[in-house]
Amino acid sequence: MLFLFNSLKKPKMKKLFKLLTVAIMLAVVAVSCNKKEDTIMPQKVYAQSIAGQFIAQDGDITLKSAPVTPLVGGHQFNCYDQKTTGAAWTPVDGSEFLPGSAPQLDWAPYTIDGSPWWFAGDVRITYCPILPMRVVLKATKGGYGTEVSYLGIWEGTPNQASFPITIQDRRLGDVLTLNTDELTALPGYSSISFSVSYDKAKIDLPGTIATSPVTTTGWPIYVYGATTNVTNQTMSSVIGVGEQTVYEGLDSKILGTITITIIVDGGVPIIKTVGASAIGHGMRIILKTTKVGWYDSGTIVIHENDITADLVNIII
Repeated sequence: MLFLFNSLKKPKMKKLFKLLTVAIMLAVVAVSCNKKEDTIMPQKVYAQSIAGQFIAQDGDITLKSAPVTPLVGGHQFNCYDQKTTGAAWTPVDGSEFLPGSAPQLDWAPYTIDGSPWWFAGDVRITYCPILPMRVVLKATKGGYGTEVSYLGIWEGTPNQASFPITIQDRRLGDVLTLNTDELTALPGYSSISFSVSYDKAKIDLPGTIATSPVTTTGWPIYVYGATTNVTNQTMSSVIGVGEQTVYEGLDSKILGTITITIIVDGGVPIIKTVGASAIGHGMRIILKTTKVGWYDSGTIVIHENDITADLVNIII
């Protein structure tokens, strides 16, 4: 100790001692901080649940239910939530709830394809996490995994909702019909043809479910993929044919301008255009005319004149 004390009187030794002291203090602080960090562990916060009842309502009141109403064999509900506010939609899979709780056990099997339920009825009761939630309703033509005919989406936070909630789904795809009766019934008709050109866009069903916003009516705004031009789809020219189906399908929507071309006896084409219907609506086109016949003729002019009478006076 005496040697150390005497050594510290030298300037170089004093400086070394000070540096050594600072290093020891920093090491103590670092160890203290590490211990503090090790003892504070983030605690997972589990969502509370509420019993929710969802009722499926298929169809709409537009022409899109005609000419053939799509079949509904059952319903598939896909549920998504935001684990944290503003996060991406992810399937409800039970991890939101306390392990071993009734909601967690109820949801645990549903971990694929956005937690699907498929059943033949139209009412579903389940545990809903009290988180921002999106419920997707698919009406399928048959069992689970078959073609989807109607789609509906509900968004909200379950504890702020008023159950039971009716989810109204909208018919997918589009319907376009053309009625030519008034033209084909004209006198003088011998040869007339109709053709229709239009653009159709394929509905991106996964994209619609995952990203599209929901309207105030609770119906989704569709996301579209590739657009295909359908040119000169020739229609029947049979007199009295009635309603002709130009397009009827579940996978695409007609967009843009619809062009109708009419040719009579190989003459100059008559071209008419109309804008496609709004989302969620089909279109029924009826061709009207003021013509009285397809023949051409000059105007017949009739002049009415009084008969000239010769005056004869006879004296008796």
